[in-house]
Order: sequence, then C-alpha cells, then structure tokens
Amino acid sequence: MKRILSIDIFRGLTLFFMILVNTQSGGGFSFLIHKSGTGWTLADLVYPFFIFIVGASTYLSMRKYDGNSDGRVIFHILKRTLYIFLFGILFNWIPFTNNLFDVRIMGVLQRIALVYMVCSLVTLRVKGMTALLSISGVILLGYWLLTYLFGYECIDKVDLAIIGSKHLYTPTHDPEGLLSSIPAIANALIGYAAARMVMENTPEKGLKNLFILGLSLFVLSQILNYTVLPIYKTYWSSSFGLLTIGLASLTWCVVHLISDVYEYKKWGFFFVVLGTNSILCYMLSEVVAVFFWEWGIAKYIVEFYGTFMNPAFTSISWGLTVVIICFLVVLPLYKRKIFLRL
Repeated sequence: MKRILSIDIFRGLTLFFMILVNTQSGGGFSFLIHKSGTGWTLADLVYPFFIFIVGASTYLSMRKYDGNSDGRVIFHILKRTLYIFLFGILFNWIPFTNNLFDVRIMGVLQRIALVYMVCSLVTLRVKGMTALLSISGVILLGYWLLTYLFGYECIDKVDLAIIGSKHLYTPTHDPEGLLSSIPAIANALIGYAAARMVMENTPEKGLKNLFILGLSLFVLSQILNYTVLPIYKTYWSSSFGLLTIGLASLTWCVVHLISDVYEYKKWGFFFVVLGTNSILCYMLSEVVAVFFWEWGIAKYIVEFYGTFMNPAFTSISWGLTVVIICFLVVLPLYKRKIFLRL
C-alpha cells in the first residue's frame, strides 16, 4: 500500500507550530498564545491537530501487523504506550532539580500515550467506518453530558482525587488531565478514519470525503459554539473537539491536494524532516528550551534579537531558533532513513 507524503508534511507542519507556541520568550504574537476562557487561537489548534495525526499514523502503523496475532499486537501497543508515558514523566522532571516523587504525572506526551493506546485497541477490533465515527460521536456526546450535568469543575475534581494536587500542572488544574483526555480520543479515532478515507479510495474520492467530513464538523462546532456549547479549549469541550477535528481534516485536504495529488513535493521538505522524527523533535525542543534558559544561552540569544526586533518578533525568532536546532539534529537521521520511534 502506498505511503502518503502529506501525512509527514502535515505532522511536521503541526510540530513546527507546537514548538513555536511552547518556546515563546514573552510578548509574542497573539495567535501563538493560548486563549484563556472560551474561544480559540491558532495556538489552541496545534496539539489537537497532532492528536488527529496520531490517529492517522496509527492506521498506517497498524498495517504492518496484519496477519500477526492479536496478543502480539496488543503487547506492542502497551509497550509503546508505556515508553511514551514514561518519557513524558521524565521530561516533566527536567531540569532534574525537583524531587522525582513530586513530579507532574500528566502532560503532552502522556496524553498522546493514552490516546494512542485507546485508539489502537479500539481500531484493532472495530473496522467499520460508520462504527468508528459513531464511537467518536458517543465519546463527544457523553463528555458534553458529563460537563453539562456536573460542570467543568468536575474535571478538576477527578484529577485531584486520582492524581493529587502536587502532581498536577497547578495545585488545582491540569490542562492535560485524565478526564479531559477522553474527548481527545475522538480526535485520534476520526484521524484514523480520515487516513482510511484517503488511503482506501481514489485520490478524488478520498479528498471529497475528507473535505465533506471536515466542513461538516467545523460547521457543527460553530452551531454549538453560538448556541448551547461554547468552545472551551482549557477543558477540551466537545465543541472544541469538533472544531479541531474539522479544521485538521480541511488542512490535511489542502496539504494532500498539493503534495500527493498535484505532486508538488519540494516545498514540504523542511516539514517532512521534522515530521518523520516528530516525537524526537518535540522532546529535543523541550530539552533545548529548558537547558538553554537554565544555562543562560537563551537569554543572550533573546537579548541579541531584541537589539533590532520588537518583542513579538524577538519571541518568535527564539522559537524559530529552537526549530532550526531540531531540524539540524534530525536532518542527518532523515538522510540515513533513520526514524526513531518509541
């Protein structure tokens, strides 16, 4: 079965913006700053987009296990989940100055691990497209009913009860908590379904189906947003899930049309290099950002940019510096076709 270039470009493009959002030095552009309360910015889209791509990549990776026993596949899924989750905890411990037993439990990689596990186990058994979309709908509907009946404060109460205040992002809230990870599963499942639409149909039909899916979910998210369910990124409201799945599908449509259908490929090289070693790049960006500030290197770089740039451009230039460092590290791996996967 063919490999689609657009998924690597899309993954790398998403990672590019993830690094920019995470490594700002202050005073950045508003579209790269997370929205507090209801509403959304570009910064709020990139992580849900990555979760969507996790689902699409799951479809591609699961093809390798066709013909293997379910037990062997489940062992691989659980092992990969554990590795990603533990690496997430390790990175929460950086720069290793705090007590390991006080470290934050959840985080970006930990949510990716849990969502990957559920998505993989569900799709191992559920093959029908209608069933996958229905399960995603039930997840979002159930999460909405939960927050409607008990309020968003119940999300924090569950995290406090299970994880404990000293292991959360703040003593009372974790943006990547346990309960708020549930709607993110829908992003991955529909990402999986989207990959099937693209891979198992002609290019024209795959694009058409993906566009219809994306546009429908985006419109539905706006209807809900302006009526009964405002978009609330902090707790990954069901309307936020629909918004990000819809926009991710539409974005992939554009990238797929350019790179796979019309075969304009050279423009995406930079993003392909990042995307084919995405987890490594993300972890490297966190290490560079933390230790460059810890060692004072980042301070000098940012001050240098500040001598001829305003605060917004200074901030984004520091983020771009981290991106370029990551690119230069993984470029030799890409040229040697070495793709590190946990």
